[in-house]
Amino acid sequence: MTNRTQWGSFLLILAVGLAGCDADRSPGPSGPSSVPQSGPQPAPPRGIQLAGTVSDAAWRPLAGARVEVVDGPHAGLSTTTNANGEYRLTGAFDDTTHFRATKESHVAATWPLPAICDRCNPQWWIHFYLEALAPPASIAGDYTLTFVADSACAGLPDDVRTRTYAATVTLTSRPGEPANSRFDVTVTGATFLERYNSFTIGVVGDYVKTDIGDWGHGAPGLVEQIAPNTYLTLGGAIATSVLDPSTIAGSFVGAFERCELTSEWGSRYSCDGGAVSHGRCSSQNHEFSLRRR
Repeated sequence: MTNRTQWGSFLLILAVGLAGCDADRSPGPSGPSSVPQSGPQPAPPRGIQLAGTVSDAAWRPLAGARVEVVDGPHAGLSTTTNANGEYRLTGAFDDTTHFRATKESHVAATWPLPAICDRCNPQWWIHFYLEALAPPASIAGDYTLTFVADSACAGLPDDVRTRTYAATVTLTSRPGEPANSRFDVTVTGATFLERYNSFTIGVVGDYVKTDIGDWGHGAPGLVEQIAPNTYLTLGGAIATSVLDPSTIAGSFVGAFERCELTSEWGSRYSCDGGAVSHGRCSSQNHEFSLRRR
């Protein structure tokens, strides 16, 4: 065999060997690939602290309520509220995690992890409001609403010591609130400032409670204009039992306030600023009544 013939045979054998190697290779880009494909992946749960409170429909704290993690890597983690209805949970939570609050004789409530509160400490909070299993008193309807100032008050003119208005009480439903135990009260029958003519009542069985205005910060809930630049304000708390839904009555713990200003009422509570005259009476012995019409 000549050298040319031997060289040709060698090239043929090499070509066949290379073809065999190609047959054993994994498919190329035109076929399925075993390499994982990249793309958006959900963020893993992160370690955070959740805090909050558990209260009944009348805003009373519920001690000993159970708050538990429903899903996620820490499902089953739980704690109980202290005497003030407060709790804290720490774990790997994200916006797919849900939390449930339960208390004997109350309807359970479930909420997802809320949005972060940058200015809060900790930065995640859930406030649960649990409806009682006992049916609430039926208080919806039209009423005459009356406030009477404490007789011991000094500095209030006689014409503002008793105020009588029309009031309509309607069942309300808002996200996160008990479905059958909150009632909005709209007050008419006088010249009220915009956004200062309503409040909300919480009902648990025959117990009713409301704050008229942001009473904890001294801001009123009802503001009546009684003359040009002259206003009567009412702000405080009501808590009583309903023996007969046709008449709801009790103490009004709060303040009557009358002020005459140098200009019209501003966008914020302003009875303390620029007053020509100013009279205020805070007491635990004011009275209120709602009498069905």
